[in-house]
Amino acid sequence: MPDSYIDFDRRTFIKSLLYTGVGLASYTTLSGCAATKNIPSYQNLDATEMARLIHDGNVNPSHFIEEACRIIDLLNPSLNAVNTLFFDHAFEMARHIDRSKPFAGVPYLIKDLSDYKGFRTAYGSRSMLNNISQKSSVYINAVTEQGFIPLGKTNTPEHGSLPTTEPLAFGPTINPWNSEYSPGGSSGGAAVAVATGMVPIAHATDGGGSIRIPASNCGVFGLKVSRGRHIGSSQGDLSFSVRGAISRSVRDSVGHLYHTQRIDKSAPLPPMKFIKSPLKQRLKIGLIINGVDNVVPSDEVLTALDETVTLCQDLGHKVSSTALPPSIIEMGNTMLIARAQTLLNYYESVAKRLGRPVDEREFEPWTLQQMAYCKTITKTQSSNALRHIKKMTTDMLNIYQKFDVLVMPVLAKKPVKLGYLQSSDQISFEEMIERNKSYVSYTAIFNITGSPAM
Repeated sequence: MPDSYIDFDRRTFIKSLLYTGVGLASYTTLSGCAATKNIPSYQNLDATEMARLIHDGNVNPSHFIEEACRIIDLLNPSLNAVNTLFFDHAFEMARHIDRSKPFAGVPYLIKDLSDYKGFRTAYGSRSMLNNISQKSSVYINAVTEQGFIPLGKTNTPEHGSLPTTEPLAFGPTINPWNSEYSPGGSSGGAAVAVATGMVPIAHATDGGGSIRIPASNCGVFGLKVSRGRHIGSSQGDLSFSVRGAISRSVRDSVGHLYHTQRIDKSAPLPPMKFIKSPLKQRLKIGLIINGVDNVVPSDEVLTALDETVTLCQDLGHKVSSTALPPSIIEMGNTMLIARAQTLLNYYESVAKRLGRPVDEREFEPWTLQQMAYCKTITKTQSSNALRHIKKMTTDMLNIYQKFDVLVMPVLAKKPVKLGYLQSSDQISFEEMIERNKSYVSYTAIFNITGSPAM
């Protein structure tokens, strides 16, 4: 496997980000895939094109499902991106698919943090290995209503709480560009599945960077939507997590979002229009280099950032340096403190289901360490954290009075090796916090403030 992580043309990829919805990013696919006669190779198609071919009657709805199953069978044993399979269910759906739906017949994978009726939702945890979902989540129902056909569940760290995908329940997911490295998390399985062509698009969630981190590590596209944007979303102060997708092309994420956005009367945001052509507007872009705790990016990241800035300027956009406000630079453990009681309530619900307190038999060391820390948080600390979050949100929104877009790294350094962020009783809670801060110093900002990011 190559040592590089970005094995595609960076300029083409960034152009596709700035001109949302124009077309496919340039990327490298695996070789050796047999193409159906007169149909491009499955791994060279994005979801939008697959849906068009099915809608026009050029492809049987089961064709792409067959291809996806074949590639998953071939690659998943060595990459461990998918932890639960339901191929027979997928073929049954394909036999009855409505070709008029926007993504009819397109293969899809669901992150193992969301319920899908009749199948296991384990949350990446040994405590939930026998948990069979009695109904599908509101969001997943909205996805399948668009014609997507789920084939299985993707691997995720326990409860989605780490920026790597190495759960003890299922084992680590492998970065396809270099098998010694992490694909990121918590949507690591989804990113690997898309990067290797198992599926063109996969369900993902993002509560602190869980879409953007693995998308960055695996060289695919990840969009975290605004708070309150998607179906089934909440607008509360502590609603950090959003649902979305990791995709092969920008236009797939655009279409996925367009068809899963809230359009009900109580939706907090006005409906989005579908972008079909390049925007002529030239943007005022704010460049941010240092992250939370004044983390300075590595040389490799700075080089990539410089290339991005140069491209933006070449395209006619104005780029000016700025900085994160002090309230965000000094955020510390604010996010965890604010969510302490919510986490404890969740862990208590697992204990109630088991009929006894949870311990190392069900929970990983990092989860148990979080529990212990959360129990020390006082009401005063929680109240202060909420005030801090409101201050951060206000300060961040003020930046957008000056800029249309902010450009900054996704991560402070290149992907880390497997094991560096894995839950382990050999790594203390304090050390784990520091490792996370030095690695993930940019993404959580947008979960706290509710802003979109990609």
